[in-house]
Amino acid sequence: MRTILNKIKFDRHQRLLDQLLPDALAFSVCDESGQSVWSNNEFLRSQKFKGIEVDSACGLETAVYRRMPGGVAWTACGDGHRFWYLRIADEQYVTVGFVGVVLADSFRDAESLQPIMDCMSDQVCREYLLIAELSNMAEELTERYEELNLVYDTEDQVAQYAEGQEALKNLVERCCEYMDVAYAVLLLKNKSVSIQAHSSKSKLIEPDYVYQQLRDIVYNWVCIT
Repeated sequence: MRTILNKIKFDRHQRLLDQLLPDALAFSVCDESGQSVWSNNEFLRSQKFKGIEVDSACGLETAVYRRMPGGVAWTACGDGHRFWYLRIADEQYVTVGFVGVVLADSFRDAESLQPIMDCMSDQVCREYLLIAELSNMAEELTERYEELNLVYDTEDQVAQYAEGQEALKNLVERCCEYMDVAYAVLLLKNKSVSIQAHSSKSKLIEPDYVYQQLRDIVYNWVCIT
């Protein structure tokens, strides 16, 4: 989750927030544990807001006493300021992070803050889901690329095998021609190779019987001698 949040360019979200909430002192995005992922405030970048507590079972903030109607909650962040935040949830309503703003402690207008936070959370969530989908597509394409490489490599091997078979066939046929014999056969039982050739000049009587004798008797005799 944090990896995906790190890929989001939050600068443009900050520009939108500056227009919607000019009183905000800082803008920050945290991961699901409350650790700051991005902030336009140097101090907040290294902060972990311990007041943000998440129930791992249901993915909801447990700081109910600080949560306003609609889901906006706050936690103290020092210097008399409050960090107001709203969770970012994916399509399964699992908390993936929090979007938050720092406001003066005197700020109490949570009702007006809610729609702004909803907008910010929604915008970040949309980009989060888009990046997650693109990442999944990239992984799938990588797998497909590897599968295609395997297919092409297999096709090359098959082509080489076919070329080898053709070369052996030509070799056996030339045996009949150059040695002037009626019949030639190449047997490689352990490689499942059996190639026969007949001379065009002379005809072999009962070629099937001759092949059977060569395969079952002569071949075995040659192997043991």
